[in-house]
Amino acid sequence: SWEVASDSIPATDVTYNVAMSPWANYTFRIIATNKIGPSLPSQHSSVCTTEAEVPHRNPQNVKGMGTSPDNLVISWTPMPEIEHNGRGFQYRVSWKLNVPYANWTIEDIPNWKQSELVIENQATYREYKITVIAMNEKG
Repeated sequence: SWEVASDSIPATDVTYNVAMSPWANYTFRIIATNKIGPSLPSQHSSVCTTEAEVPHRNPQNVKGMGTSPDNLVISWTPMPEIEHNGRGFQYRVSWKLNVPYANWTIEDIPNWKQSELVIENQATYREYKITVIAMNEKG
């Protein structure tokens, strides 16, 4: 589908900067407007591909809770593909007991649509520290 980048570029301008997402393909077309009305759209441009970057944010709504006495369920809102910003997108889920000197356990989730991780055989009624970060081949 086509989106309008701007509808008020002065006729004297010969360039226009468009904000684009990393690791995406774009094509452009132009519609000129005068007092008679808008023209037909131009032929679309050749494909413009943006470079990959690290994800600009991490998943939101990260929560940890138990659904049974001995499990920990870590959940988050999956990130849309346009925010993956590169190949190899995954979530890195980390957790540890909230006690001094506890070690972090890490699990990578390659399915970007996944929204939770269930960890069995955990201590009952204990507080945990959890993180969920977004990663791709760039970092």
